[in-house]
Parts: sequence; structure tokens; C-alpha cells
Amino acid sequence: MADHPSHKKQPNAGLCMVPANHVPAVLAARVLPVTGSQESHEGTKRTVLHYTLGTETVAELRAKIEILETQAHAGCQTKCGNANLVGRWHEGRSFGHPCWSRSMAGQLTHNCVCSDSEEPPPECKVRDSSFAQGESTQQQVLGIASKTGSQDSTSSSEANEVSTQGSPQETVNNFCAKDELIAMRGGHGADVQEPSEGLSGAAQLESHILADILQELEGNNVDKMAKEIFTFYVCTRWVPDEMFFELAQKEMAAELVTSIVDAKESKAQAVSELYQKYKFMPMLCSKNLQVFEKTSSGPGSDGTYFQEFEGNVNKMADWLDRQKESPVAQALEETDGIFCGNGKSMNSCSDDGFLQRLFGSSGTQEERWEAMARKFKKFMPASMQAVKWKKSLLEWKKMFPFHSFVDFPDGMASQHAPKPNERFLICFGKRVASEMHRRPKGNHILTDQNTAGCHGWWSVPDTLDMMRRMVKLWRPPTCQIADMAYTMKREILKMTVAMNERLFDAIPSLLMDEELDKTNLQESLAEIADNPEPQEHTSGLVDGMRVVSVAGIPYHGGKNGMAAVVPDGKVGTVHVDGNHVFVYWDPFQSIKEEDCTFSCDLSEDDLNNWMGKTPVQDTTTLKVLPSRWKSNKNFVGRMKDLVAGLASIADRATLIFNKIMKSQGKQTGLAEMMSQSVSKWVVCPVAVTASLGELDNHLGVEDAAFQDFKKEAYAKWTGYEAKVPGEVCVTPDFLPQAFRETQVCEISELLADHVEKYTTGQGTPANFICPIKPPLPFEGQLAVLAAKKGMCYLRMTDPQAARYHWKYQGKFPARLQHERMPNEPRPEYELIKLMNVPSGKNAGSEDLVASFGRFCSLDEYLVNSRFCELPELFNLWSTMDDIAGHLADTVAGALGVSATALQGALAAFQQKITQDKVKKAALQVGEKAMDGLFGAGRLVGKGTKMAKAYLADDLKGKGRRKDRLQEDLFGELEGGTLLHRMSYQRSLSNNGLTSNAKERFQRYVVAVPCPNFNPALIFSVRREWGAVARRIVMEADAFSQNVQKGAREILSYPSFRALVRGEGYLIEDTKKKQAANKTRWEVAASMQVPSVDSAPSKTPVECSVSGLTGCNHPDSCVRTWSGCVPKTTFNPDAWKLVTDGLLSNVVGGLGFTSSPEKLYGIEMNLYCAEKQLFDRIGPPTESGKAESLRECLERGVAQNAALHAKEPWRLYFPEEVVVLATFDEINVRECEVVPSAMGKAHIDSLVCSSGAVRSQDNSLRKHLPKGVPKDIDPDQFRGIHTGAGYPQGAPLEVPLRPEDILEVVSTPWLP
Repeated sequence: MADHPSHKKQPNAGLCMVPANHVPAVLAARVLPVTGSQESHEGTKRTVLHYTLGTETVAELRAKIEILETQAHAGCQTKCGNANLVGRWHEGRSFGHPCWSRSMAGQLTHNCVCSDSEEPPPECKVRDSSFAQGESTQQQVLGIASKTGSQDSTSSSEANEVSTQGSPQETVNNFCAKDELIAMRGGHGADVQEPSEGLSGAAQLESHILADILQELEGNNVDKMAKEIFTFYVCTRWVPDEMFFELAQKEMAAELVTSIVDAKESKAQAVSELYQKYKFMPMLCSKNLQVFEKTSSGPGSDGTYFQEFEGNVNKMADWLDRQKESPVAQALEETDGIFCGNGKSMNSCSDDGFLQRLFGSSGTQEERWEAMARKFKKFMPASMQAVKWKKSLLEWKKMFPFHSFVDFPDGMASQHAPKPNERFLICFGKRVASEMHRRPKGNHILTDQNTAGCHGWWSVPDTLDMMRRMVKLWRPPTCQIADMAYTMKREILKMTVAMNERLFDAIPSLLMDEELDKTNLQESLAEIADNPEPQEHTSGLVDGMRVVSVAGIPYHGGKNGMAAVVPDGKVGTVHVDGNHVFVYWDPFQSIKEEDCTFSCDLSEDDLNNWMGKTPVQDTTTLKVLPSRWKSNKNFVGRMKDLVAGLASIADRATLIFNKIMKSQGKQTGLAEMMSQSVSKWVVCPVAVTASLGELDNHLGVEDAAFQDFKKEAYAKWTGYEAKVPGEVCVTPDFLPQAFRETQVCEISELLADHVEKYTTGQGTPANFICPIKPPLPFEGQLAVLAAKKGMCYLRMTDPQAARYHWKYQGKFPARLQHERMPNEPRPEYELIKLMNVPSGKNAGSEDLVASFGRFCSLDEYLVNSRFCELPELFNLWSTMDDIAGHLADTVAGALGVSATALQGALAAFQQKITQDKVKKAALQVGEKAMDGLFGAGRLVGKGTKMAKAYLADDLKGKGRRKDRLQEDLFGELEGGTLLHRMSYQRSLSNNGLTSNAKERFQRYVVAVPCPNFNPALIFSVRREWGAVARRIVMEADAFSQNVQKGAREILSYPSFRALVRGEGYLIEDTKKKQAANKTRWEVAASMQVPSVDSAPSKTPVECSVSGLTGCNHPDSCVRTWSGCVPKTTFNPDAWKLVTDGLLSNVVGGLGFTSSPEKLYGIEMNLYCAEKQLFDRIGPPTESGKAESLRECLERGVAQNAALHAKEPWRLYFPEEVVVLATFDEINVRECEVVPSAMGKAHIDSLVCSSGAVRSQDNSLRKHLPKGVPKDIDPDQFRGIHTGAGYPQGAPLEVPLRPEDILEVVSTPWLP
């Protein structure tokens, strides 16, 4: 080639200089650019490529192109000719044309298009020649032209071009290094059966190798198989034109559909009746519109599959919209309207003369069928000209080239039948659903059409809406395709796994057959099976009966012939031999202690695999089972039989199996390797001339979920168990110090732009991520998390989710589902405990709601959890019935407390008393308590005085406080929203394993141990004992106002302290002469308020009379009978009787008692301060503010309101003012016997029982009127006993809000 004229006088002599845009694709790998080399041709600058590696002459190259071009044309002609024969789908389009289009890389690509003309369609003519102007080698061939991977299209006057932009064919041909690829094959490719004339051996080898690779990429591709399902086609109801008329007759001949008209008398009427009753429905169907068919190209494109798909759908929608008033559309509707009129389905009217005005007096059913038949044949409105009609018909046939029909023997019900304008059906999935076939005596090749995923019938506007909705739903940001593609791929791979597992499951039987084939035993067994001769025993047992042992059956056998016993419960098969009965026992599957009489003298292998034949002397030890009753068998047991001789064969098969699989561990070792490794197919080396940036535009990423697929695929041998999302929680190393006590549980991994990027209609890239594999349904995921006992989860409240833009779109599947953004957990979020998790599917529009207990924010929990947790409780309930009854009382009317929360409270208490080893009776819950908790009693509060008292609570703000407590401690939320609010995500960057690796995100929940969080019990304690605290304050305030007019308010002091005790009064009824026990106890309660003082007010004043009734300092002094004295409340050392019955009941002072030991005494202190001033125990530290309780409470109301208003998303404010009521017990019981009863031993023992200490100053009765309880006869009163100790279930403390206290005292400004 150095002597070639084109090389003379060139600086690179010996090299073939060719303009870059004249180089065919098959030579691209052999051509290298020379920097700066240019040549001028009529003023045009061209980059010059130097052909350096090949040996072909220019003539050979041209011949090669011509041959490939000829092959492409011939292959295309054959394809279109064959396609024309199949079901007449192409209707005469038997002329094949290789059409060419230019790729982004500047190469020309070929695709086969079928047309009804010998002349190629305009778009199939080469533009901008690429080899040499005016020569026959203007077309460049990618790869081997039309050998594989081509898609056929159909055309009439115009052909539909199908480009290969972004396809494996283009990628392989443009970017693979051909010479290195040949070297990888060792110089060998696919078999070349007949060398092509004029084509060098190297070129032919190259084309065959490329064909092999292309076949693998497109035809042997699991990913492609999974994505090909995302396609749909549209069908329109047609009329029985000439071809369908013939098909309908064939269907009737085969009796697949039946007309009420005798086809022999009138074929036209018969076919019309089938059509009119929707028994035979002709359809024309479009080509499939595939999501992953090709990528978009051209100006404004983003190179994605979906953009191309969306454009194709819009083109079809626009076409349908334009055709609404076309001649064909009108003719179709007019045909359907013949029978019942426009706007009605064809089978909706009666058989009277509906069309009298159109057909004169001939409007009968038969005449209308005849009219329909004439319409079928003519199928053209009388006013239409032939040219206009033909053009419209060709357009419809072009859009809907495929002919289909539906046989529906019973026809459609009139209420469901489509109206004349409802003609369109949309079907998901691939069209063809079976092999090709033909009806008996049929003249058409048929195949089943996939209509499993269809919806319709739609009018044109409805069709357009549905198509656009489908596109909207499938857009990549919705993650619908990512979800379904994963599922589809998983199902395909599961089938490959099943193939492998079925092989190994069958190996034992295959080995057995192989061993049997070596003997004549197989034939003997067959003879026995074919000629059974069952024998019957006198006991009624017959050969082959299945029996079970119901008592031990002794026999001699086992090791060393020792006596043994077949235990009861073993299954076997009867064999009768004359007068003897034997049983062939099934293999025992496991050794149990109760089988010791049998297993003591058998080895484990003997027992597990034993199938012995034992005589049965006593047939009453056997019970007959149903025929063919089976028992579980292990591997060896399945291979054994009742025939002697098979045991040895089974043993040999077992030995072979163990040798192949178990001993050597081949498959296990292979499974471990394959499941833990990454395997890749090296497609080809990248050509040195390839642009890596452009190459990456054609490439995707590795399947991030495939590794999990492989682990599950080999689980049979490796024992791998896939972890359920959220099941495993780990200590995070990426969260701040505030999360030091937390764990994170991953629930999903997501990829950016998965499965591909998406550009909005405004040209803006969508910023989204999608899960690599479908996450668990929210109800399943919540169930997994709820199963973690003693665990709370971090949750965003509504204001927090809004502030940090964490939106849930699960109710709107066509919206962007997952934003590409971090969502970091924050300590200000609250901790919740899952209670009731929904299950099943929502009914109609109802949401599946999940309930949860609300703990507190993480930051408050870490700083000081004092106001979050259940305080220490004293004098706990001794039985389950006691605590159940208590809970039933305190939750009466509080329906926000979920049943699950109550069950959790009972379960926690049951666990505690079980550990204490109480009697079994203590674990039972009575019917009365259960009704109060979960039955109607909870609604009406029936059952105890306490429950009724709660429902009749007269405390101010009782409803507000109950609702607020429920809101603070319990919540309900739609399940999907709740899971989203519990979810956080972070970027993991990309894994760097591929050149196009996408950014990964981890979605997780944050878990915090909260073993003591018992929301139902907290609610119960706070509701009951918060009311106790409020009643004590209210009672004390009432005392101060009633005892002394103008006394100082109890809240005017800096603190509040009160003591409440139950009192028992022993009564002896001396009038009951005959009664054995004349004594009884009556009870009450009294209170003391030591926090008030009798000293002067803060500023000492001299009080004197002013005027007739006043004092000189009315704010600090009060007028008495003796003059003016400093204001004070009642005597702090004095006890006053409690008038509030519910408060009295707390300490046992309501009703009657049989023993004074049920009288209790408590001390309450009330503190008001900011949360930050409280430590984990004890009163608050001094704030430095000299203020009264009322001043603190009123300041707290305003201060708290301002804090929450300024930052409504925050839950914890250290500056928030709280009230804390603490409870202590009165330690000592006291007693006092009245003087008249002193010296009576039995009275003394009763009054001073339960360890009561005698009063030293006889002051216990001072607060009683004249020392005697009201309404009690002084002659019968024998003494007083005061209670001590905590009431049952009393807490150490209970928190309240400032307004809770202000409501129960005089606060005029509170409504």
C-alpha cells in the first residue's frame, strides 16, 4: 500500500489517509486519529484518520461494505416476507428495506422496515453520505447488519423508523476493540458455514463474533427480560369486515361461539348477532409501546428510555385525539348505533321496531342484523367519498396493524356492555401469550393474545386520560418501575434457583433408579404392583392397610437381638402372611425421650432410618388409619420400600449421594463461594479510540440488589437466612454524641436516578431516589419494629416534618416518592412506642391506622427523663385482677387509651408477679375487670364507685385534662405516614464499583431502649394522682376560706404541704343483745396543711380596728370579735375533716371497712419551677426568685405559651414551668380509745390493731365535734384509728401543668 497513489508525497507515507466521516463502522477499531493532520477539500476542513492496523485494500473495503449491504437487504426481505404469512398481521407489507439513521457517535445504524412498496420509504434513504460521494458504498453497516437484534416495523406509505440509539448493538459496535475481541476468542468465533464472497476471513470472523455478543446481550439477558414487561398496547373495537367475517364463521364452525341464528340460513345475520351481543368482538391493536425500547436522541433529549417512551405515548394520544371525528371513527359508531341507537350499547334495547324511521316498517331484529351485515361489507358512510374514506382507513390500519378478536360465548350483560363511542382497550404486557396454532379447517395462523392486564372500554377522551395517567404513574421519580422491575427480575431468578434445587432434590431418586437399572428388581416391583393379591386376616386387617400403634408392641430385634418395644404413635403398613400379621414401620424421624423403650437398644442412625418388619401378636394394639395415610419421611426413608432387597440398593444410593455431595461438600463449597462473590462477564475490551465519556452515556450501573439474590439462591446449601428489613439494629458511628444510647435499624437502601434519571417537562432534572428493592409494606415493617420489646423509636411530629420538608407521598403514587436529600435524626424529635399495628388491606377509602405511645423527646430523655418515665410506685397490687380493676377504673371514659396499651400494662405487671412466684390464682383476671378494660364497662364506667366517680368528676377542667393526657401519651396515625415520620436517610455516596455508579442512600429508623415506658400505666397514674393532688389543693383552699373569713390564700405561700389520712371510728352497738359481733368500723378522712403558718404576713404590721368593722391594714389584717389580728389560714397543726368523698376514698375514708389496716396516710408537697431546675430526684433548686406559688403558676402559664408559640416544632423546653406533686407516706398509725371504753381489752385490741401507736396527748379527736364523729351516738363510739402508709399503687410523684392547679382555686381570668 506504500506505492498507492494516494500516499505519494505525504508525510506519513505508507499509511492510508481517509477523511473521518468516510470511515465505516466496521473499520473504526483499525483507524487512529493523527493530531493536527488535516486536508482541505473545496475549503472544508476535515479531521483525518490514518488506517494503520488493517491489511485490506480500498477495493476490498468497498467490496466488504457492498456485501454486508446486500446481506442486510436480503435478510430484511426474508424477514418481511415471512412476517407477512403470519396471521396477515402485516397485510401485504412484504417488501423489506434496510433503513439507516445516524447515531450520536456519527455512525449510521440499520434497521429492517417492512413496507407495501418496492420503493424504500423516504426515511430509509441515506442522508449525508459517509464513505465516498456518488459511490455505491455510501451506507455504513454497524456490526453484521441485520443478523440479530433488529426489530421489524410496518409501514404503508411511510415507514416507522426504529433507531438503535443507546442499544447494546450500538455500544458493542462503536466502543469494543474488535482485534482484541478476536484475540480473546483465540481467533475463533461462531461457526462460519458458508464464507461470503468478497469478504475477507478476518472481517467475516469479526462479524460472527459481534453477532455472538449481541445475541448474549439481547437474547440472554435477565435484566432485559425483566424490563421488557414494561410495555402496553392499545386495541380498538372493530367491525366484522371481510377477514373478521370469515374468522367468525370458523369460530362458529368449531362451536367456540354460538349464534341464536342458524348460520346455514343466514351467515350475515349470525355474525351480526354475535357482534351485537358481544359474543365475537373484532379488534385492531397497536404495536407495543415499550418503556425500555430505545433511548431518546436529538435536541432537548436527555438520552433516557422514559423520555422516548413518554414521547411515543404522547404521539399516539395526539393521533387518537385528531381521529375523534374521522370517517372511520364515525362509521364505527354508526355501525354500533344501528341496533339500539347512538349512545346505547348494542344489546341494551328490546326487540321491538326501534328503527322504524330508518327502515320503514322493517325494523325487526333480523332486519337490523341484515343492516349491520351490509355495513360490515361496505363499512363506509353513504356521504363519504372513496378517496377520503380510504385515506382514513389506512391511517387506522397503520396505527392499529394487528388483528385480534375476543370470543365470549355468553355475551356481555347489557349494563356492562360498551357504548358505541367506548371502543378502546389498554393492555399491559407483551402481546403474544402462546405458540402459533390453527383452528380445525381454519385458514389463519393464530396465537393467544395476552389480555391478562387490560382495562377499558374507554371513549377517546377517557383513553387519552388513562394513557397520560399511566405515564405519570410510571415516571421514574414515582419508583413504580423500580419496584416492579426488581420484583420481575426476582421472579425470573427464582425460577433459575428452582431449576437448580429441583435437580438436587431429584438426585436421590435418580441414583435409586440408576441402581435399580443394574438389577431386575425394577421389573419385579412392576409385576407386584400390577398383580396385587391382598390377603385378609381374621382380625379384619388387610394387606396394605395403614395403621398406627396405640400401645407398645414388643418384638425381638434391635442391636444384638435384644428385646425392644415399638412405641405408640408410630405409623406403618400391614402385611398379612397366612394367620400372621406383620407391620412395616415407617422411619422414625427423631428420637424422643418417650421412645426410650425402643431407642435404648438402637443407635441414632438405626432409629432415624429404621424401617423394620415386626410381627404383631395382639392386633388390638393397632388402629386403622385412612387409606394412603402418610407420615413424614426423611431422605433415606423415601427411597426404601416394603420389598426386601430394596434396602441394600437404597444403601448403595445413599453411599453414592453422600460421596458426591455430603462427604466432599462440593455443592456447599460452591454455594458459599458463589453467594459471597461477585461474578462478571467481560463483554469486550474498550477500543483505544473510544471516548470514555460518550461510552458511559451508553452504559448503566451494576445491579446493587443482585448480591442479595445470589445469597438467597444458595441458601439451601449455605443456610443463609435473609434478614428482614429493620430486624438488625446496630450502634451508629455516624450520629452525633447526643445519640450515644441509640441504635439504627436499616429498612431500605435507595439509589439516585433509579432506574434512570428523569427530566421534567420544563427541562429540569428530577431530584429523586428509589429503593433498590421494594421495601416491606408499611404494616409489615411496623410489625417488625413493634416486635422489638422494650424499644422506642424516634418520630417526627407534624410540625417537625413540615419544618424540615420531610413529605410523605405514599397516598399519591404518581408523585415523586423519595426526595434525594438527607434527613438527619434530631434530638428534638420524640420517642414513641408502637402499640397497635394495622394488618391486612384498607377497606375502601379508610386508612390503616397505627397507634403508639408517646414518650418524650430524645433531648429531654437524655438530659433528664424524670418527667417522661413512670415514677416509682408503692404498695403494688398483689394480683392481676387488682391491677386490671384499677386500670379499668382509671381509664373509664378515656377511649384514647388503646387496648394494646392496656394489654401491655397487664403483661408487664404479670411478668413481675410471675418472677415473684405468686400463686396461680393471682395471675387470673376476673370477668368484671376485663369488662371494665375491654368491654362495655369501659364506656359507661360500671363496676365500682371509683369508676363512677371518675365519670362524675366535678373538678374544673376534668375533660380538658383527660384529653390532654391522652394527647400527651397516645397517638394515632395512618400507617404509611407513621413509618415515614420514623424514617431517616443519609447519603452513602456511590460505591465506586462502576464508572457510572450512582449515589446511594440508607434509610433507617432510630431505636432507643425504653423498657420502663408503660403509657397505659403512666396515664392511669397521672390521671388518678394528678386528680388527687388537685383535690388536696382544692380542699385546702376551701378550708382556708371556710374556717376563717379573709384568710390568706394557700397559694400565696412559696410552697404547699398537706397531709391526708384515713380515720376509722369503732362503733359498738350495745343494743344488739344476741349478735356475736357488736362492733363495726365507720371511716372518714382528715387533712392537715403545715405549709401555712400562723405567724404574721410577710411584712409585719400592727393591726388595729379602723372604723366600726374594719382594720387599719385590710390586706394583712382581719377583724375578729376581739379586734384586728394578722391574717392566717387555719391552724397548721390542726386536722380538718375532708368533705371531698373521692379524696377520702384515696386513703380508705369512704364507705365502710372490715379492718383499719386498709386506712392509709400520705403527705403531699407541691413545687413550681422551670424543668431545668429539677434534678432527677428531689425538689427543685432555688431559682433566686422570691415568688409565691400563685405567682409562679401564673408566670408559668404565660411563659409556657410563649415558648410553644415561638417554636411549635419543639417538644422540650428547659425553661418550661412545671408543677410537681410529690407523695410520701405517714409512717405511724395512731389510736385513741375513748375514756368510757378504757380497760376493755377487746375494744383496746380492735382500736389499736395493725401496729397502731397510742396517742400520747389524746389529741386525735380534737378535730371531731365534741370529740365524736358526726352522726354517731356518743354512747356507742369506742375509739379512733388513723391510717398510715401508701395507698395501693401510689406514686412517688406526678407532674402537672400550672393551669391544672390554677383551675381548682379561685382564678377568675381562667374561663
